[in-house]
Amino acid sequence: FGGCCHFVKPMALASMMALMPVSSAMASDQPVLMVLGDSLVAGHGLPQGEAFPDVLGRLLKKDGVDVEIVNAGVSGDTTAGGLARLDWSLAAKPDAAIIVLGGNDLLRGLEPAASYRNLEGIIDQLAAKQVEVLLAGMQAPRNLGADYANEFDAIYDRLARRHKILFYPFFLDGVALQPAMNQPDGMHPNEQGVAHIATKILPLVKTLLYHQEAILLLPNMKKIGANLKYESTKPDSKRNGFFAHLYSDLSTEDIAKSWLIKREAFKLPISILLEAESV
Repeated sequence: FGGCCHFVKPMALASMMALMPVSSAMASDQPVLMVLGDSLVAGHGLPQGEAFPDVLGRLLKKDGVDVEIVNAGVSGDTTAGGLARLDWSLAAKPDAAIIVLGGNDLLRGLEPAASYRNLEGIIDQLAAKQVEVLLAGMQAPRNLGADYANEFDAIYDRLARRHKILFYPFFLDGVALQPAMNQPDGMHPNEQGVAHIATKILPLVKTLLYHQEAILLLPNMKKIGANLKYESTKPDSKRNGFFAHLYSDLSTEDIAKSWLIKREAFKLPISILLEAESV
């Protein structure tokens, strides 16, 4: 409980920010989330509108997260294919991306080292475009041999650690080898399976989007704080003295954290945060 006092001010700030106006122009802004993958993303065998990105988007909307989702899934794609078409996929100008690739590498028995290089190439290019990344892992069937399976399974954790990105260890967790969760081919999730995957990965996707918002806002934090402090010197606003008190001993990092606390607690759009710049 020793850190409690550091939590009160950001939460108070969050409460006050809920009262700030939203400009109609900025309220329409949406972060763009790209899901880059193979048939597991494209929605092989599923009705239109029931692919993983569609279901994930509905869950996010239900929880008050306003985001545009781009389905960049191509059935049959390997990690090499995903890397080869990445420039085309980036035309959507994503702010964040989920990578779901590697299943077809397994089916073809491709070298784990090659898959590692391809995935790293994708991660590097996304980082160069300042796109936040969530890497979803795949796991090799044991019938491919223990050595191969162990080597392949490890590439995702290695990449996540090396590049310090968010990591979901197994995209098909709770679905693989479960007949009720899969289509007759036993490889592709049915609607129930997709719903299970989307629900399990949802918390990490929210973290990805909150992180993306924080990165976007950090360059503006000092300006926002300075504006609020300046406003606090004006005698015609009852709230300004309170803001000045809050900002008097908050670092830029603390201010950023307060935005994230507010965003998660109140489910308010990013436009409310940016609105503070125009105070």
